[in-house]
Amino acid sequence: VVLLLFNGLPVPAAAAPRAKSAALAATPTGEGAADAAEGGDGGCAKGKASAGVESNGGDVAGGDDARGWLSYEAILEATQIPDVELMRCLQSIACGKARVLVKDPKSRDVRAGDRFCLNGRFSSKSVKVKIPTIVQRESEGERVKTRAKVDEDRKHLIDACIVRILKARRTIAHNNLVVEISKQLGARFTPEPLVIKRCIESLIDREYLRRAESNMTHYEYVA
Repeated sequence: VVLLLFNGLPVPAAAAPRAKSAALAATPTGEGAADAAEGGDGGCAKGKASAGVESNGGDVAGGDDARGWLSYEAILEATQIPDVELMRCLQSIACGKARVLVKDPKSRDVRAGDRFCLNGRFSSKSVKVKIPTIVQRESEGERVKTRAKVDEDRKHLIDACIVRILKARRTIAHNNLVVEISKQLGARFTPEPLVIKRCIESLIDREYLRRAESNMTHYEYVA
C-alpha cells in the first residue's frame, strides 16, 4: 500500500541510477562502498560518490514535492495506517536490507518529519524481492504493560480451569487441585502455585467454590 503511493512519481536526482561513466569516475569509499555493493542504499550511501539527499526547503512544498518526495505525514494521511505500524513498515523498506525507498534524513529510525522517495538505484537479482519486517524493540513501559496483560490472561485461564475441575469432581483436595491445574495448563504455560492459590481465594470470595467444613484443605463446588 505504501509503495503504491510512489507509483508514477519521478525519481529525484539524488536517488536516480548513476550513469556508467559517473559511477566509474567517483567510486564510493568507506561505508558507502559496502552499501553500494549491496545495491540497496541508493541516496543514503556514505562516501565521495554519494550525491546525498538534498533537504533544501525550496525542494519541499507542503510535505511532498513535484520531484517525487513524500513526507511521513503525507503517507500517514493517505494510507491511514496506525502510526506505530507505518513507522515499522517504512523502516523495513527504507532502512532495512532491501532499501526500496530512500529516506531523508539518513538514520535507522523513522520519525515524524522524515521524507521518502523511490530508490532508483535499487536492484535485485531475484524476480520477487522479499522485504523482512524489522521488529522494533519494546520500551520498558511497553514490556511492563505486555507482561501485565499476559499475567491477567493467565489468571482467567486458571480461574476457568479451577471451576471446570471442581464442577467435574464436586470436591477436591488442595494439592490434587494444584496438580490437576498444572497438568491441564502445562501445554500453554507453567502456573505458579502462589498464583493458583490467589485464584482459588478469589473464586471463594466470588462464591464459585468454598472450603469443605469437614476438611479445610478440601474445596467444594458451589452450584
